[in-house]
Amino acid sequence: MLAGDIDVETARAKAEQYFGHIAPGPALTRPGVWTAARTASTRETMYDQVAQTRLYRVWNGPQDGTQDAELLALAAQVLAAARPRVSMSGSSTAIASPTP
Repeated sequence: MLAGDIDVETARAKAEQYFGHIAPGPALTRPGVWTAARTASTRETMYDQVAQTRLYRVWNGPQDGTQDAELLALAAQVLAAARPRVSMSGSSTAIASPTP
């Protein structure tokens, strides 16, 4: 670590002096994208002292940051926006258009 009043040329010279003789290691390779295959449907029931029932549904999806993940998120947004929200107030029914 270099701290204090130092310029780039001095820092480079010191780094070369102390670490220049060390050879670089082998290049790192990135592993390929792997999505786990779901071979069976799994279910689990848990009980707790709560008033509301909760249901989770989970699917394997593409890795975050990939084009497939972006396309899946876009499709989910479009499909979620296609269903209007219905609210019941008194005797009239109001259908609200969803906001993205």
